[in-house]
Amino acid sequence: MTICDYIKGCHMIIRWSKRLLTIIFFLYITGIVCLNFKPLTLTTHPVLLKSLILGQNKGYILPGSEFEIFRPYLPRNGRFSVIFDEPFAQNKSIQHRLWNAQNYLCPLILNHDPAEELALVLCSDESSASKRLNATHYTWLKQINPGAGIARKQV
Repeated sequence: MTICDYIKGCHMIIRWSKRLLTIIFFLYITGIVCLNFKPLTLTTHPVLLKSLILGQNKGYILPGSEFEIFRPYLPRNGRFSVIFDEPFAQNKSIQHRLWNAQNYLCPLILNHDPAEELALVLCSDESSASKRLNATHYTWLKQINPGAGIARKQV
C-alpha cells in the first residue's frame, strides 16, 4: 500500500464522516422541531370569528364605530379638519382616535390641522368644544351631541 492509496482512503473516510455528521445534525434538528411543535390554537371565540368572516358583525365592535353618528351629515368624499379637546400632537390617544375616525369615515380625508373649511368636532364636553372652536376660529354648523358635531371656519 502506497501513501497515495492511504491518503485516498483517508479522504474517503473524511467525506463519508462529513455526510454522516450532516445526516445526524439534520435528524437532531428535525427531532427538536417535532418535539417542540405546538398546534395552532384559536385565540378568538368561534362564534365571533365566524360572524366576523361572514360579515354579520355579531359582538365585534369595529374600531371607530363611534363616528357613525356623523355619517348622515357628511358628504361621500371631501376634506375635513378634526378638532379634539387638545391639539393633535400633544396626546398619543388622540392620534389613535384620529386614525380610527379616518379608517371608519373613509373615503373622507381627515386633517388634524384646523385648516379646512369644515371640521368634525370631537370633544368630551360642550365647554371644551367651545374653547377649541374659539381657539381655531370655527363656529357650529350642526351640533350632534354636547361637544361633538360639525363646524365651519369663520370668514
